[in-house]
Amino acid sequence: MSAEELKWKVCKAIRKRAKEITQIGDHIFKHPELGFKEFETAKLVQHTFKDLRLSYESEVAITGVIADLGGNTNGPTIGVMGGA
Repeated sequence: MSAEELKWKVCKAIRKRAKEITQIGDHIFKHPELGFKEFETAKLVQHTFKDLRLSYESEVAITGVIADLGGNTNGPTIGVMGGA
C-alpha cells in the first residue's frame, strides 16, 4: 500500500467515527488536566483502545498511550497524535 493509499484509508476511518471522536474531544475539553498530569485522559484513551480491541502501551512519557494499529513494519506508517 502506498503512503497516499494509507492516508486515504486513515481519513475514511476517521470520517466513519467522526461523532465518537468528537465526543471524546468534547469530554477532554470539558475536563481539562495540566500537562504531564492527564491521568484521567490517559484512562479514557486506554478505555477507547480496549473498546477497539487494540493492544497499547501506557505511561509513555508519563501520561502518553500508544497503540499499534496494524503490525506491518514493511510499508508506510502513520502516526496520529492528539493534544490541546
